Amino acid sequence: MVNLVQLRNPWGSFEWQGDWGDESNCWTPELKKQLGCEEAADDGSFWMDFEQVKFFFSDISINKYVLENQFTSQKVKQEPGTFSLFKIIVSKAGDYTFSVA
Repeated sequence: MVNLVQLRNPWGSFEWQGDWGDESNCWTPELKKQLGCEEAADDGSFWMDFEQVKFFFSDISINKYVLENQFTSQKVKQEPGTFSLFKIIVSKAGDYTFSVA
């Protein structure tokens, strides 16, 4: 079992090329269809195993955008090689964005 995380580079100039990247051999056609993955789409959106996310990213920002471009955010900072566990409870329907740096 693998825990996948979908990430998006808002600048669209880089996508993950390792396991679970757009052209990775890890994918089955059924799983790609289930998750709505497009073949080699250069859209800045990509998937990574959560273990790789913890290794490569030390900061995670969680943002909620609301009307008129206002937003709220929560930043979690950690040391490289460590990870934080958090639970998100969504109480209202809306568009939510989670970003890592």
